Amino acid sequence: MNIDILLTLINIKGVGEKTIKSFIEYCELKKIKIDDIVQLIEVIKITKINNKLNKLEIYEAYEKTKKIIEYCKNNKIEILDFNNHFYPKCFKNIYNAPLIIFYKGNIELLKDKYKKVAIVGTRVPNEKSKRFSFELSNILAKKDKVIVSGLALGCDTEAHKGCLHANGKTIAVLPCGLDKIYPDSNINLANEIIEKEGGLLSEYPIFSQINKGNFIARDRLQSALSDFVIVIQTNLSDGTMHTVRFAFQQFKKIIVAYHETGDENKANKYIVENFNGIVIENLDEILEIIK
Repeated sequence: MNIDILLTLINIKGVGEKTIKSFIEYCELKKIKIDDIVQLIEVIKITKINNKLNKLEIYEAYEKTKKIIEYCKNNKIEILDFNNHFYPKCFKNIYNAPLIIFYKGNIELLKDKYKKVAIVGTRVPNEKSKRFSFELSNILAKKDKVIVSGLALGCDTEAHKGCLHANGKTIAVLPCGLDKIYPDSNINLANEIIEKEGGLLSEYPIFSQINKGNFIARDRLQSALSDFVIVIQTNLSDGTMHTVRFAFQQFKKIIVAYHETGDENKANKYIVENFNGIVIENLDEILEIIK
């Protein structure tokens, strides 16, 4: 199915990913090829994927799609579907695999040949954790590991910075369309990631709104993209725990940094007992695991 048709389906209000996937499966089963908006409307009528849909809504979605494609073309953003050579294989088997992803930067980094390490943690780390995130990322980058994180404040920011300081490659997975940067205070950091041949990745179309669920959904892509997930600092109520849960479901190796304070030790213990996490105390121990 053409990207513009698939993106139009995504842009139709009230049509979710499960419905779209069923629609695609139906078209493949019946060997229906949809090349334009008129054909799309006809097939939607036949399949009745949403009885409340009308032509105006579909055309509005199509017009939005054309603007998105034009924006991506002008801003060097790739739109990748399941069939694209660069669509990460690791995404295909996860829960709610994205139908489309948007990517800006060095697209070669999405290939399996690059070992990727996710470095995640709280947005309000202590000084020890900030240094650890920076130094760990810096060392791993020098060993040709691609650092994956979410561009969030705190541990994520330090991980990206540590990698860039070593002239390494890093991928930021965003909870918003690539027409914006979240948080906007990290715009310069995002630009530096692109300048140093890293990448920005999102499953959200250009011009889409950010909602709370985006951050949780983003976490499943961070872990899926990575071979290892390293938790620098967290507590049981922190959003980082979503990444840990996804990593466990995806059979990723989870490493947690040791900290002395109570709340973080409770989180570490919980990760070890429930998600097979490995607690480490220094950089050398991590480097032994990640070779």
